[in-house]
Amino acid sequence: MVGKGQCLAVQTAENRRLVVVWPAGSGLKTGDGTTGVEVPGAGTVQVGSLFTASGGYATPPLGDDMPSIPETCGSGTEEVAVIDKVRGQ
Repeated sequence: MVGKGQCLAVQTAENRRLVVVWPAGSGLKTGDGTTGVEVPGAGTVQVGSLFTASGGYATPPLGDDMPSIPETCGSGTEEVAVIDKVRGQ
């Protein structure tokens, strides 16, 4: 889903909406009227699709080895979903 600040977000099984930090090497994929994230080893996760992933939650700042979260995506103190692995589609 597209969340606050037009940032990609997930809705958890508990109905929480969180900005998502994708695994290293992931990239935005657009075209043909669709938007998704190409995840190494798992294919493309399309906006609006269901997927299964492992990871956890964190509150920014995330640390030097993690990407920064744009201010437009949240307050900087809002919890985010950090995905370690997406299971193949």
